[in-house]
Amino acid sequence: MQQTICLAKISSTPQRIERRGRDKKRSISECPGRHVTDALGKWSFQPVIGEDADILDDWEDKEGEFFRSLSYLAHLYQFEPVRRRDYAYPLNIYRAFQHANEILYRIDPAIDLCIVRSAKRKASLATFITFTPKFDLYYIPLVNYHAHVQAAKQPDSIGLLNSVMAYVHKILQIDFFTEENSFLHYYYTMLADSLLYEQSDENELITNGAVDTMKCGRDLEYELLKPNHIKEFQRRLKNYKRKGRCADQLRALAASAFDLYRAYPDRSIVDSFRPDIQYPKPEYEEAETVQGYETLSFIWDTDDPTGKQVLNYVDDDLNNKTEFDRPLSVQVFDTRQSSVTLSLDFERRVYELLAKLSSFLNKTTWKT
Repeated sequence: MQQTICLAKISSTPQRIERRGRDKKRSISECPGRHVTDALGKWSFQPVIGEDADILDDWEDKEGEFFRSLSYLAHLYQFEPVRRRDYAYPLNIYRAFQHANEILYRIDPAIDLCIVRSAKRKASLATFITFTPKFDLYYIPLVNYHAHVQAAKQPDSIGLLNSVMAYVHKILQIDFFTEENSFLHYYYTMLADSLLYEQSDENELITNGAVDTMKCGRDLEYELLKPNHIKEFQRRLKNYKRKGRCADQLRALAASAFDLYRAYPDRSIVDSFRPDIQYPKPEYEEAETVQGYETLSFIWDTDDPTGKQVLNYVDDDLNNKTEFDRPLSVQVFDTRQSSVTLSLDFERRVYELLAKLSSFLNKTTWKT
C-alpha cells in the first residue's frame, strides 16, 4: 500500500516564507503579477544553434532564392508546390523540399533532389541522376601499347591508336600515373624510392620496375600531348584501310571514340563527378569517400611485380573508405527550365569506351 509522505495546500499566489535561525526574518522576493509565469516577460530568449548556425545568415535571401527555384521546378514538372508563407523559416523550406522530393520520386525514382550552395548560389534546387559503372576501377594498361609504339611496325595502326589515346587523356582527362597530381603517382614514386633501403631480390625487382616504368610512362605522355593526334583523328580514321580481326577491332574502337568526341567535343568525364552534390560532407569526412579521379587512370601494367604491388596499395587504401563518388547528370533550377536535360548518355559511352580500350590494350599481340 502506497503511503503519502505529506499533504500540502498550494496557494494561487506566492507566499512569504519565514526563515528559521537566530530569530531573524527576511523577505523572499515574490514574482510580480497574478501568475508565476508573468515574470518571464522581462527576459528574452535566443534559439539554441549548433553546427548549422550559418543557416540563419542572410536567411531572407536564402528563403527567397529557394522558393523562386522551387517555382521553376514545379513549373517544369507541373505540380503545386508548398507556399512560402505556409510555414515559418526554415520549416517552410524543409516541408517544401520534402513535398517536391516525394513528387519527383513518383515521377521517376531515379531522380534525386538537392539544394545547391556555392559562391553564386545560396539555396537553389537541383535534380540529378547517377550513373553506376560496371566496375569500380578503370585502370588502362600501357605496357603493350608502348611495346608496339617502340616496334613501329604498323604506323597507320599506331597513329590511329595514338589519336584514341590522346582523346582519352587530353579531352576526357584520364590521368597518367606519371602526373604528380594523379592518384597512382604517389604509389609508383614510393616504390621507386622507399624500397631502395630494403635489401631483397624481390624489392630490388619492384624498385627497378618502378623506375623504368616512370621513365617509359613519361615518354608516352609526352607523345600523346602533341596536338596533331587530335587534329588528325578524323583523317586517320577515314584513311585506315588495314584488314584483319585486330584491325577491325581498332577501327571500331576509334570510331566509338571519334563519335563521342564529335558529340561532346569539350566535355571531360571529370566534370561529371560532383561530390558536393552527391555526398555533401564536412572537410574532415572527405577522406572516407573514393574520389572519381581515383577510379580512372592509365597504369603501366597490372601483372608485373610493380603493378601488382601498386594495386595492393590501392586496394588497401580504397577498402578503408565507405562511399564512391559516381558520375552525375545535374540540372540546376536557378532559371526557368523549358525541358528536362538529365541524361547519362555521355557517361555511359565514356565507360563503355574505357572498357573496350582496356580490353584492346591487354592483347599481347596485334596480329592482322
